[in-house]
Amino acid sequence: MRRITKLFVAVIVLCLAASCGEKTRKSTNVADGIVVEQTQMHPGEPTDPATDATVIGDEPPTTTPKHESVDFEVPDTVVERTADVAEEAVVSMDMMRMTAPAKAPAPASTAAASEGDMSLETQKRIPPNEPGTITAAEWNDPEHWDFWRGVIASDNYRQMPSLWGFYNNNRVSVEVRRRDGTPVANAPVTIERSAKQATTSGGVTNRVVARGRTNNLGRAELWIDLLEDNRTVDYTVLTLKVFGMYIPGAITPYRDGVNEVTMPAGRENHTIEVAFMVDATGSMGDELEYLKTELVDVIGNVQSSNPASQVRTASVFYRDHQDEYLTRVSDFTTDVNVTADFIAAQRAEGGGDFPEAVDVALEKSLSELQWTDTARTKLLFMLLDAPPHNEPEAMKILRSSVVKAQEQGIRLIPIVASGIDKDTEFLMRFIAMSTGGTYVFITDDSGVGSPHLEPTVGRHEIELLNDLIIKIINRYSK
Repeated sequence: MRRITKLFVAVIVLCLAASCGEKTRKSTNVADGIVVEQTQMHPGEPTDPATDATVIGDEPPTTTPKHESVDFEVPDTVVERTADVAEEAVVSMDMMRMTAPAKAPAPASTAAASEGDMSLETQKRIPPNEPGTITAAEWNDPEHWDFWRGVIASDNYRQMPSLWGFYNNNRVSVEVRRRDGTPVANAPVTIERSAKQATTSGGVTNRVVARGRTNNLGRAELWIDLLEDNRTVDYTVLTLKVFGMYIPGAITPYRDGVNEVTMPAGRENHTIEVAFMVDATGSMGDELEYLKTELVDVIGNVQSSNPASQVRTASVFYRDHQDEYLTRVSDFTTDVNVTADFIAAQRAEGGGDFPEAVDVALEKSLSELQWTDTARTKLLFMLLDAPPHNEPEAMKILRSSVVKAQEQGIRLIPIVASGIDKDTEFLMRFIAMSTGGTYVFITDDSGVGSPHLEPTVGRHEIELLNDLIIKIINRYSK
């Protein structure tokens, strides 16, 4: 009888340990914020790899986005907890006579929640502060132009252009290539009105209606009268200039095609300049430490991803008026450690109200950082969770800075964190669109920070933020 009892105990212990281990791994995956949507399959049941990707939104995909699977290790504390439960079960069975076996204690988070100490949400395991923790996605409005036009014309969002003073209505696409078909990067492109149609302000005649620079693919997106609600553009009175030379022929609006220009071959600068403008106010405290880790990782990988280019990095941290400081600047350098150390030393404090000094930070990022005029790639990532003060002077500074970035070929790439509202989302999308950048938003999948706003976009792919930033840098550099 004793031998049968011991055998029964062993079977029970093994079953209990296997069950706890399986449930623990499942809950650990959820706490870690897996990017891949997983389905529990029965043993031997086939899986369909085409359904693994998490794709969100309303726009039907042309192809099904695919995620690589991600392996997560069970933390030591979880393994120890499983062993403890198994050991307690053995003790209970050995002591069992005519009484029921002792109950295994509830997991710590459940026990604490039942005692009213804190909620289950509060008891969630804090994600590790290491590279590849934060999740994000990207949306590029010019690449989804019909979708954007539908959104901005809807009753919910038609007021956004007048709210922020950006009118991305009159789009002109220009593509500049050499005679051998290779793209010309950083080519200055200008659209002018004829002398009869030119505007005069303060005795100065202004014929320029849009300026920009081509990207690494030789493409420039220009916006006629970006800061004016002008819906009736006469394209017959407009002329195109590239490298200061007039291009014969009428300008074609985007709805009718792309303006293609062929230029003689010339020398090209392969310098890559990447700057990070970061909100360091108190509201960023739930995510800033993670973001710093991600940025330091990105900076360390940019050079290795572009071995044939000179890489220069810089950073601007900002708060708000009346705080300890308004901006802190670390200028461009080829020593990535200087930028990484500067970012690592910053802390989130101050703020108080919702808007922050975004206008001042952007102006300093463009004027105090020593951008190279001839650099092939110029990117400014804007990490924030709040808009600028929507006041006349602040908005005037912000709008003029966006125009300046457009003219200098500096691509503005907002990365929005938890806390932004729908108005701020659209302002950041205006800024990205106007300068040839792209819109990046952090998601809830990682479990880092407060809840994040669901953007008004189509189908998109969830990625790790550090990988996404590196991918964007490489896309604008190759």
